[in-house]
Amino acid sequence: MTLLFGPNKGGGTGLYENITTNGQCLFQERTDAQAALRELLARKDIQVISSCVRHVELCLTESEDDLMFFHDKKRLVVVMRTDMGDIFLGRVVGKGAQLYPIPADKFFDNGFKPFLNFQDARYVAGEVNRQGQTGAAVGTFLSRKV
Repeated sequence: MTLLFGPNKGGGTGLYENITTNGQCLFQERTDAQAALRELLARKDIQVISSCVRHVELCLTESEDDLMFFHDKKRLVVVMRTDMGDIFLGRVVGKGAQLYPIPADKFFDNGFKPFLNFQDARYVAGEVNRQGQTGAAVGTFLSRKV
């Protein structure tokens, strides 16, 4: 399982919190991210197989009016809003959608494979609204190791 952490906004432990529960807040300073990573790695109750600090650019729609900004963008994600936190969605990889009947896989579990075009991302966002009866945002997610 892949997790991305940002600063603790009240739902995490110590210096960090999963970005799916902290409102997609990311660390602003590399030194803060590195300190949080050291704290996470020092925990004895979890096993970390691999870790690194990454530069992440996340830009999400705030309303239906924002959708057209993403019309010509590539590498899109859909964020499904739930009471338990946000679920980042990307394209289906492998034999079938993890979230069937919604045609998407969890972005952090599919190897960070985004939707490759706006039409697919918008369709999935619409299905999240229709089938899940919950909100969804479309956006871009870019990441690189620092």
